[in-house]
Amino acid sequence: MNDLTSKVKYFIQSNNLFSYGDTIIVGVSGGADSITLASVLYSLRHELGIQIHIAHYNHKLRKDSDKDEAFVVAFADNLNIPYTVQSWNKKKETLKGSIEELARTQRLNFFICLAKKIKADAVALAHTKNDQAETVLMRILRGTGLQGLQAILPYRVIQKT
Repeated sequence: MNDLTSKVKYFIQSNNLFSYGDTIIVGVSGGADSITLASVLYSLRHELGIQIHIAHYNHKLRKDSDKDEAFVVAFADNLNIPYTVQSWNKKKETLKGSIEELARTQRLNFFICLAKKIKADAVALAHTKNDQAETVLMRILRGTGLQGLQAILPYRVIQKT
């Protein structure tokens, strides 16, 4: 087991993120961070006793977004991992607020609906140090309180409606 895989396994176990038998949706954008997370979880799947399902949400905000989608599908197919892909049709949405915030909301809704549909126990997302810093900075700029100054938490519970 390589050093990164050992660290991820330790992080999962020390934060009680998954239980044996859980189905985990892995959000995969096609970037290095999410591909690495999916690869590491794939390598740990038997040891942790988890099932993996890849989820890709195509925001259609960049001209290469369809190539990212094709890459994620090929990645999942190559490892024989089930996957779900969905695209955002911005024309159907009422665009109020920043496009980035709307895109995050659409992606989160996709993960929640998919989790309900396949009866997943968790959604795993990869975050870089830059994502952590950006989250804190955005919260400061919005005038957050002390609780908002924390970085991205290891997990959060989202109420299923």
